[in-house]
Amino acid sequence: SRLTNNRVVMRCALAVVLIVVTIPTLVLVGCATSRSGDEPELGTLLDRVIAAGAPGVFVVLREDGKVVRSGARGFADRSRSIPMRADERFRIGSITKTFVATLVLLLVEDGTLRLDDTVEHWLPGLAPAGRAITVRDLLSHTAGLFDYVEDERVLRAHERRWTPRELVAIAVAYPPERSPPGKSFAYSSTNYIVLGLILEQLTGMSAPAAFQNRIFEPLGLNHTSLPALAANQIPDPH
Repeated sequence: SRLTNNRVVMRCALAVVLIVVTIPTLVLVGCATSRSGDEPELGTLLDRVIAAGAPGVFVVLREDGKVVRSGARGFADRSRSIPMRADERFRIGSITKTFVATLVLLLVEDGTLRLDDTVEHWLPGLAPAGRAITVRDLLSHTAGLFDYVEDERVLRAHERRWTPRELVAIAVAYPPERSPPGKSFAYSSTNYIVLGLILEQLTGMSAPAAFQNRIFEPLGLNHTSLPALAANQIPDPH
């Protein structure tokens, strides 16, 4: 991809440091440098990320399943001066939503879930507006649910392990968006927490088990996992 705006390049590169599960060979394809030679080389871009204050960064580009370019700068663990490597496991954060949506759509394809099913249908009493919010609304961020990430308690408690239902409870304590569900876009991580709870209710499995069964194992994603809430550990190197 040709990116001529340095701010966009920097924002994409910084995403590696900030984002969360374990896909060691799929990072920042959209932030790659052009092969035409008229844009900064990969190493230069990585150097800029470190100069901007990030502790570490790595990029791996693949084409037809083969690694064609990779690079790393900075530290994977700055406190112990462990250098970053291009084969590290890392948390992908909100990219987890892509996997949640994939699993939801697989279940829709199976006929076990409908996009027009409501939250109340699968999780009675979870949300005050549950009868009006559909799976489709959750997927498209049009459910009108407050984003729990914006709550000060969540922002301050960095080391606390919140349960999904605790996070939803925080979100539904706030007034919903002015527009009714399905009418306007408002990005909210709460939507995908609710989808995860629906998946667990529907499949009878924990979210980690459901992902392993339907996505990771069939696709041979041997280095990808969703850590259980109690464990929250990533295998080394990470």
